[in-house]
Amino acid sequence: MLLRFLTFFMLLTAASACSVQSVSDYSEPNQNRESRPMTTLLEKDNGRTIDIPAGSSFHIELPENATTGYQWAVDRFDEEFVELVSTEPHYAPGPPGSGGSVEFVFRAKKAGSAEIALKQWRHWEGDGSVIHRFNARIDVLP
Repeated sequence: MLLRFLTFFMLLTAASACSVQSVSDYSEPNQNRESRPMTTLLEKDNGRTIDIPAGSSFHIELPENATTGYQWAVDRFDEEFVELVSTEPHYAPGPPGSGGSVEFVFRAKKAGSAEIALKQWRHWEGDGSVIHRFNARIDVLP
């Protein structure tokens, strides 16, 4: 009798654990976190068109060595459809003069099409110092 009771209790405990697991698997996603990985555009994606759902973020990461004076900057973008969230340099520790990259994070605001144009330049020398340009077309999906 005790053996049957213990077996029943263990089965009941296991069934409860399974039902708790299945409830957590189907819970609502966190509204502050995106459910898919962030799209990344790299230097090789220059001129590319991408589709991004409204509300999603994407980033552009480009190689840079700020010690040369040449840095990437936003030339223009359509603020109606996308917004610039942040710009962050990423430089690995190393000897002076080591290069790295810079990351521009954008968020798609509403359905439409926007162009993003970046330029690598020495800002104090003006547009005549531009050595590279990066362009992307963003189709923001509803």
